[in-house]
Amino acid sequence: MKAGSARNVLNTTVACGALTLVGLGFAPTAFATEAQPSAADQSNNREEIVVTANKREEILHNVANSITAVTGRSLEYRAMSDFKDFAAQVPGLQLQQISAGTNRLIVRGENAGGGGALVGTVLDEIPLNFSTGNANGSTTTTNPDTYDMQRVEVLRGPQGTLYGAAAEGGLIKYVTNKPVLGAWQGGIEAGGSTVSHGEAAGSIKGFINIPVSDTLALRATGYYEGLPGWKDNFVTGQKNINHGRRSGLRLSALWQPSTDLKVTLQGSMQQLHDSGSSYVDLVGAQKQIVAGLPAPANQQALAHGLSFSTPLQLFEDAPTYYAYLQVDYDAHFAKITSITSHGIVGNSTRSDTSGAQVVPGITYPNFFGAGGPVPIYKVPILTDSRNPFRLYKTTQELRISSEPGFAIAGLPVDWQFGGMITREITHWNQSANFTAASDPNGPQLNPPAGNAQLDAPYFEKAGFADATVHFTPKFDLEFGGRYSNIVQTSQIKLHCCVVFGPADTTLQALRISQNTTTWSVAPRYHVSADTLLYARVATGFRPGAPQLIPPGPLPVDFPLAYEPDHTTNYEVGLRTYLLDKAISIDVAAYYIKWKNIQVISNFVTSAGIFGLEGNASDAKSEGIEWNLSWNATRELSFGLIGDVDNARLTSSNDAFGGYKGDRLAYIPNFVNTFNVDYHHKAFGDYEGFIGGTWTHTGNLYTDFISPTAAPISGKRAQLPAYDTFSMQAGLRNGHFTYDVYVHNLSNSRALLTYRAEGTYGGYGSGAVLQPRTIGFRISYKY
Repeated sequence: MKAGSARNVLNTTVACGALTLVGLGFAPTAFATEAQPSAADQSNNREEIVVTANKREEILHNVANSITAVTGRSLEYRAMSDFKDFAAQVPGLQLQQISAGTNRLIVRGENAGGGGALVGTVLDEIPLNFSTGNANGSTTTTNPDTYDMQRVEVLRGPQGTLYGAAAEGGLIKYVTNKPVLGAWQGGIEAGGSTVSHGEAAGSIKGFINIPVSDTLALRATGYYEGLPGWKDNFVTGQKNINHGRRSGLRLSALWQPSTDLKVTLQGSMQQLHDSGSSYVDLVGAQKQIVAGLPAPANQQALAHGLSFSTPLQLFEDAPTYYAYLQVDYDAHFAKITSITSHGIVGNSTRSDTSGAQVVPGITYPNFFGAGGPVPIYKVPILTDSRNPFRLYKTTQELRISSEPGFAIAGLPVDWQFGGMITREITHWNQSANFTAASDPNGPQLNPPAGNAQLDAPYFEKAGFADATVHFTPKFDLEFGGRYSNIVQTSQIKLHCCVVFGPADTTLQALRISQNTTTWSVAPRYHVSADTLLYARVATGFRPGAPQLIPPGPLPVDFPLAYEPDHTTNYEVGLRTYLLDKAISIDVAAYYIKWKNIQVISNFVTSAGIFGLEGNASDAKSEGIEWNLSWNATRELSFGLIGDVDNARLTSSNDAFGGYKGDRLAYIPNFVNTFNVDYHHKAFGDYEGFIGGTWTHTGNLYTDFISPTAAPISGKRAQLPAYDTFSMQAGLRNGHFTYDVYVHNLSNSRALLTYRAEGTYGGYGSGAVLQPRTIGFRISYKY
């Protein structure tokens, strides 16, 4: 086993507040089947959305925070089923795509390739992200289907005051539709899609709301969506190997025996399965890297079309289960809320790591197989890597918030305070199996390669408070704070033989405790009923953790833990309506200081070099975000959403491979989305609609590569800018909708990620944009 490679034994990849109301660009009356109001009247009726991102109901237009609400109507209209679809509709939100279930969420440029999550994910009131950095929480992200969602709220900037660890960069909150008392509701949607030069797949989704009594209602939502394949296997000749499916069921109950008491119970499951990532073979530069030569000019070109080389049957499973009980009680002097939840988030992959190099030019099969320097196996071999993760997360939160009209010294005050206890248990079992090249999907060879098992308990206790003081009808000040105590333990168990040692070994267990305080201050000034100015200063953190101990005696200077990293976010924002609300302008400027960044890097000690999670360098991210919309007429609207981001290191670290002034990884310098939507009465009670979206994504750089890894991995690369187009059109009335949509209309082969080496056959690899996808849907709601 390579020293320090416990994080990934084969050192390879798996493939291997500005308010932003993202509606449809026109007022909700545009969907009405009755006579349309005048353009001026319609502008005055611009939809006001209530959000709960700050753990209390607020009109989104008045929130002193950078928040985007992607409405359920917009999700449905634009055929956006998960975050890879709606990311372009959110300023400052980027996605480093690896596979359907493995993605790195990036907000406002905060990404240096570390293992811990920087963006929290919450479903209703349930946090469903890994808090520890020792389990690849940065890429193991919850990605629920958005069918029957009320909205998705995206908060930018640190959200640790209310949400704690792992929300240092921001937060994505999914808000489901809850049961409705006294009303029968239901809907069904059937559809399908086909990918250019790929295959077709179908989907069916539905929900029903049952009013059991005057005080009790039930809601059930279910869905199945096929994920069409479009990538071939260059070795076996198989077609469309990356097909998959996503299915789920959500059950909710609402009991409201009085106006003062409301009890919500919900349980959900989702299964996401695919048979391969969106990675394809690229020309790469492995031979040149080993020979010390420059990378070829065409290193990022497709090696043989949309195909990937592997003799193995690859897969990924990403299950999510959760249940929660929420009790809301109005005690008249205050509102009391209790939330008890339990969730399970998992990810399990099988990947071909036969191309991973032990030393420059020599892979594991070259090393241990027939003819190698250590020919343990007498036949040619392949390396089959399995990486199952699973997080068990239980939380209890209790909070108390003020009633309207509360005042201190004659000043109106909105306040809340509470506490939360979180317990996580992370299990990670990483194995390397050697199989005969003549029977790649057969049994593993003896002696077994072995596996490494990580158990990482995490326990957090926190108290938080938040208050808004209204000094005048136009000016108020919001401030809040959170104190957290976090205790973490990690221990690795190694099971024999070839890669992990000749005998089972339990390595030293490590335990650390850390206390952290975060805070935020946000003044806002209502210039008028339509114009708001605000500022916000907020701090965030990502917890440190015990180090993953490598086997063998530890040198005295080996780091036993890595430290938290911290951000301080400064921002100012303006949002306003013009021309009787026909025009909406939302802009924000921000500056972020990021200290002691957590990275996966090389530690040079007296005993050698270890590749581990650690802290290196500082960075800044500064930029401008915008969301502009114009209801040109009652039928035609335009929208412009985007950001300019300058995210760079402000100090150097040789072991990290990053130097002052380097741009951070996978952060486009410029992103802009242009939406246009048109609707018009067609016939009878039907209206026709058509819309389009153009998104430009600027150039970006790949992950940092340390100098000691450069002889194997080469240098970080720049990926070119690209453009994507999508359209949707159809007919609808109050119940039926018939529509068609096209994603990636121009059939772009945009490269989303890149690695110069490491795949079977010695190619490079990278994730590419899914080719042109055409779909249709027929839905009915009552």
